[in-house]
Amino acid sequence: MPTKMQQIGKFGEDKVKENCFCPSCKISELTQSGNPTSTFKLLSDGFKCADIICDFCGYLAQVKTKTVGNVDQIPSNIRGGSWPTFKKRIDAGIFFSLYLVLVSKDRKTYAIHFLPVELQQVEMFRPRPPLKPPSRREGWQGFNYDLSIVKTSFVCIHEHK
Repeated sequence: MPTKMQQIGKFGEDKVKENCFCPSCKISELTQSGNPTSTFKLLSDGFKCADIICDFCGYLAQVKTKTVGNVDQIPSNIRGGSWPTFKKRIDAGIFFSLYLVLVSKDRKTYAIHFLPVELQQVEMFRPRPPLKPPSRREGWQGFNYDLSIVKTSFVCIHEHK
């Protein structure tokens, strides 16, 4: 049974897949009714540091979802995943664009915001302290996205109100 955090994360990934087009190739597929549809596909849960891929050009991106009071206001921070895994990519100069899905508590209102790779800054990735006993995952270390320094760089690309 997925946790509430996993459920909200899946909600955000699904909304990006349904409503966004690849910013790299800008290709969309046509449905049988002739309407354009996204070429984004969800990656498996075990894929590290990325959540979606363009089925046409291979563009990778990260999706983060957060429940908020105002879907139009970028929060100051959001939780990331595993710090050691992410740090290896930072050190190698590999970054993925970020789709930030902000969702109201009742899930009726949401907005998808986009931060391209080119506007990200290394300083926005902040490691958290490793988990301590009696944590089930003792020693695991995550990180936070400090969005306060890039708030104005996000672009709202889809709203559902």
